[in-house]
Amino acid sequence: EIGDARELGISNEDYLKIVKLVAILRVSNAMDRSHKQKYKNHKIEIKGNELHIIANTEDDITLESSLFKDIFD
Repeated sequence: EIGDARELGISNEDYLKIVKLVAILRVSNAMDRSHKQKYKNHKIEIKGNELHIIANTEDDITLESSLFKDIFD
């Protein structure tokens, strides 16, 4: 990773911020993969070093669940 930051001409700290933002974008994309906005009442919390995302839905989220698992398994 350090080599990547140097190649981009940015600090390691900025590189880490970018990597974290990309991860958050990947999660948000997986949560709305069908683009039907199935989740309601989002709640996002930071606990220590963890980002907790709580969302409610009454819709079928089979597609979103499988893609979400693919990202983190």
